[in-house]
Amino acid sequence: MQIRLDTHDMPDKLRLFIETPPPVIEIALGICSCAAKQTVTHGVTIDRIKEVVAGNYGLTLKDLASARRNNRLGPIRQLAMFIATEITNYSLPQIARAFGKRDHNIVMQARSAIQHQLKSDETYNNRVARIITICQHG
Repeated sequence: MQIRLDTHDMPDKLRLFIETPPPVIEIALGICSCAAKQTVTHGVTIDRIKEVVAGNYGLTLKDLASARRNNRLGPIRQLAMFIATEITNYSLPQIARAFGKRDHNIVMQARSAIQHQLKSDETYNNRVARIITICQHG
């Protein structure tokens, strides 16, 4: 659907409003950024996901954001990235930047690794489902 408005004969204030709509109208029209739409429609942010995942594993946000690539932090960071791909509308590059400006391919690898583990580990599957529920509903 495309809407075309001829604003030539409109007063300046009305023309400005139509040509630069406020965020709520942008969301309704589907022309806003993915991040803004995500925040309004779902209420789950990447920061919220990082807080819940870190807390669930006894880590701080600083631990999760660190550049360390050890066997303990890597899978937890991957889980947070996976959850962000599943329950938000953020793009892969946006998710990557939220985790220390990593390349979006890292997010794709994280998603794949977690999906593989979910298929083979029922206990892990239940834990991830619980974390997602906490992210979405507090």
